[in-house]
Amino acid sequence: MRDYGIDGQLGLEPTYQEYVQHIVEVAKEIWRVLAKDGSFYINLGDTYSGGGSHSKSSGLETWGKRLCMKEGFPDKSPQASMTNIVPAKCLIGIPWRVALALISNGWILRNDIIWYKPNAMPSSVKDRLTNTYEHIFHFVKSKKYYYNLDAIREPHKTKSQNYSEKLYRYIKEISELAKHSRAIGYEGKSKKNQGWDQANKNAHAHRNATQEVIIKYGLTGELAAALRDYAQNHLGNPLGKNPGDIVKHDLAVKRFGNTSYSDPLHTKAYYHKGKNPGDFWEINTKPHPFAHFAVFPEEICIRPILSSSRVNDVILDPFMGSGTTGVVAKKLGRNFIGIEINREYVEIAERRIAEAKECSPIHPTNS
Repeated sequence: MRDYGIDGQLGLEPTYQEYVQHIVEVAKEIWRVLAKDGSFYINLGDTYSGGGSHSKSSGLETWGKRLCMKEGFPDKSPQASMTNIVPAKCLIGIPWRVALALISNGWILRNDIIWYKPNAMPSSVKDRLTNTYEHIFHFVKSKKYYYNLDAIREPHKTKSQNYSEKLYRYIKEISELAKHSRAIGYEGKSKKNQGWDQANKNAHAHRNATQEVIIKYGLTGELAAALRDYAQNHLGNPLGKNPGDIVKHDLAVKRFGNTSYSDPLHTKAYYHKGKNPGDFWEINTKPHPFAHFAVFPEEICIRPILSSSRVNDVILDPFMGSGTTGVVAKKLGRNFIGIEINREYVEIAERRIAEAKECSPIHPTNS
């Protein structure tokens, strides 16, 4: 997809088979220098074969046409359909062709990560969908390798934030219903029982309101139990709630975690370290002021570096480009070696890495 003007450069091979083989050769050198417990990540996008009808085609876009010509077949021959020749306008499947070739050479594929780009460039094509994602393959060379999942876990949302938001919404509605339904003022004959009677009326109103909300929304299970418990023990007990052994109530500050409460809301087991982020990464592309064809955002590098290396380990990027991997490696306290064929890009990378400052661990987000 780019031309460095150097003979033998990677990416402008006459056939996709040669491109795949060149990636395999590079991977053999990576295998040679990679630590036994190290990881190898490769980011690849796909491309379509060209039909030769456009005047300024080069590289990946014309692989289909070039291959047909090299093999001596016309584009629409029956022989072409029975070989691995890619017809015009066909998605070539480069990422998986590379991945399968690497597997055949001994690499162990652990994940096919999808980098989804919400702000992907729009396409003017009218007979297919716009391409909005790329592959990031995670390879290792040993069944036992270093991987720190805890370093990249994401905060639980479904069991804490979403759950608490629903709970608060229902509790607010219960309180409003109880406020309108309970009797205001004292109607008893004895001032001695005034506080008790009012508390009983308040408790009764909240219990009725809670049941009304549960029926209204068809709530069941843990959420319904939590609402009943809250109405009974926090709002509906005539003697008031037990203050417990925590001065500031977690529910009031929307804080959840390992607490000593006995109600379902607080005893639900949440893994405090967070959840596995999964293999679908939604990350926007980021504009840069310098000239480079395929700059990827720093966030792409964060999870691989945090999970697959330790502080002071060496991170190698054999296709350094503008140095994004090096920038993130430095920020995360790792050492870095980069290889780049274009001198202009080397200068950009050196400047960016020099300006980067080591900081506390960056935690990726799934924006």
